[in-house]
Amino acid sequence: IMALVAEGHGWAITTPATFSRSKRFRGQIKLLPFPRQTFARTISVFLADPLAGEAARSVTTALRSLLSIHTIAPMVLAYPWLGESYRLFASPTNA
Repeated sequence: IMALVAEGHGWAITTPATFSRSKRFRGQIKLLPFPRQTFARTISVFLADPLAGEAARSVTTALRSLLSIHTIAPMVLAYPWLGESYRLFASPTNA
């Protein structure tokens, strides 16, 4: 989809995370604020074994850190208008 947009064959509504992965098209695509109500994406960790809670907490902590460092921070730095709207929600207490 990002290649088609970059070539001028259309437009797309996507997330900053998807845009951040399309580095080779950045010079050809303009990222704009969504003009309506914002939206969120949920990433869940499911356990098959109820005793694997510590592993799930470790995976969740690592994922949150990686998303913050490699996706959110660079995008907010490059596009300051994203501000507080592009962020991680507080981690649930049962994570």
